[in-house]
Amino acid sequence: QWVSTEVQIKSYDEFTSAQNTAFMRLFHYISGENEANSKIDMTAPVLTKITPGQGPFCASTLQISFFVPPELAGKAPKPTNDKVVFTEFRGTVWVKNFKTPPPEPDGKKVTEEAKAFGDKLIESNNKFLSEPYYFAAYDPPFRLFGRHDEIWFMKESKQNFLREYN
Repeated sequence: QWVSTEVQIKSYDEFTSAQNTAFMRLFHYISGENEANSKIDMTAPVLTKITPGQGPFCASTLQISFFVPPELAGKAPKPTNDKVVFTEFRGTVWVKNFKTPPPEPDGKKVTEEAKAFGDKLIESNNKFLSEPYYFAAYDPPFRLFGRHDEIWFMKESKQNFLREYN
């Protein structure tokens, strides 16, 4: 189970700002802005689902998610912000590790890494869904060295699903 929120971007330049806006919505949720007014431990990774716009002038959607700690799965307090929802993610993914330069992930770098990884999967005849793709960040922005980030593509499968619910 994940707790998630969405933001729209129209260019790479908006990626960091949009991620920060979404991150703060989720941070407020785990800091007590929920029906139980309870604090929830921060988890990793912070997962960003990237759904590219359908054309050059169309907005892309970023869904940023925090993993709900296992002891709260299915019973986490309901968000009080209607832009924050619970989601589920099930499926198998292809994963590529890479490092983003600190302090923040750069939209252009994430997109370049995803394209290179997608090209490699195609060359290797691996079946995957090209959209949406995912950026998983495991480190806080103040970590300067030894950062760990990932690009995920869903493997083609009838068992994959993504669901949103309140």
